[in-house]
Amino acid sequence: MKEITIKISMTAQDFKSLTFFNTYQKKRGFLLFQILAAICSGGAILGKMTGAAEVADWYYYVCIAFLGLIVFQYFVFEASVKKFLRSDHLVVGSERTITISDSGLQEEGGKENSSGSYQWELFYCAYETKKYVYLYLNTMQAIILPKRYFRSEEMDFLRELIQEKMVKRYYKR
Repeated sequence: MKEITIKISMTAQDFKSLTFFNTYQKKRGFLLFQILAAICSGGAILGKMTGAAEVADWYYYVCIAFLGLIVFQYFVFEASVKKFLRSDHLVVGSERTITISDSGLQEEGGKENSSGSYQWELFYCAYETKKYVYLYLNTMQAIILPKRYFRSEEMDFLRELIQEKMVKRYYKR
């Protein structure tokens, strides 16, 4: 039985990436809808302002409000991440040792100096992105595995292990 043991230290960017992923990228439809609606709204606003398109006043104001809500949503997102990071000093800067094997994942250390053991059956699903692997314990809580801590062959082993253990609950984004 082969296993990987890595030491990781979480950064604020790691947590922010997970939060962004949960909010915008986990379900692609929401982000695509927002992008499409923003493009349509921007086009309607530009058309009205330049006189290139006839747009009803009510629709013009709805488009402005929609774009304002998208900007507002971004600032709320940033503020909520900062607030969490200020309130939970256990996440950022905590160095942990993680051992990944055929039986599951072992986690030790951190500022709270705790340990945890997770069998593969406990994981709800897993996502792999360009920079991270997220192993979800439920719909919102995940163990973050930054790829920067893995050597190439370790990442290949992890990917194969997750595919084998999680089958249809493993997604690449």
